[in-house]
Amino acid sequence: MGIVYVVYDHQRREPLAAKTFRDEVFQRDPTIAKRFSQEAYIWINLDRHENVTQARFVETVEGKPMLFLEYVSGGDLSGWIGTPCLTSDLPRILLFAIQFCDGMAHAHSKGIKVHRDVKPQNCLVTENYRLKVTDFGLAKMFDEMSASATSASPCVNRLSIAMSCSGVAVGTATHMAPEQFDDAKSVDVPPIFILLGLCCSRC
Repeated sequence: MGIVYVVYDHQRREPLAAKTFRDEVFQRDPTIAKRFSQEAYIWINLDRHENVTQARFVETVEGKPMLFLEYVSGGDLSGWIGTPCLTSDLPRILLFAIQFCDGMAHAHSKGIKVHRDVKPQNCLVTENYRLKVTDFGLAKMFDEMSASATSASPCVNRLSIAMSCSGVAVGTATHMAPEQFDDAKSVDVPPIFILLGLCCSRC
């Protein structure tokens, strides 16, 4: 449902990533653009953290809101899985896991209860091998919109989202927690995750 551009900010003299929804998503409902901006500002207002991709600002371009983000040039975690960079380096695996938990614990402490689309593609890696979680809030927004649409019409089709006629699951099916299939709108942070995050933040 999303599309990302790599752009260059001449004023700040740095590359940025510009994220927005595809045209067909905005065309479904005139309120989506406003809600996109609202959720984006929640991400922007997160305090800086080394394991969270920083959201800088929102700007409307050609009638569409775009969220401008810190550009992380090392790609995402999906490119590492199954390669010797991880399979032969247990300390790096553990470090990435700790960094992921630390980033998520930080977001949780600032009021973001759940990510809703945790997957390797939403874990960016910097050139100096630091993991940064990305895509906060936008999956939540689409989840809530889809839940409303499904209550009005139980068999609404949705973009790139696993769901059945009786459910409102959102995310990437291969990486979703079981409770997302059962009751996507009520998912929360498991107590064990909170404990892990607290432990990681003290490492």
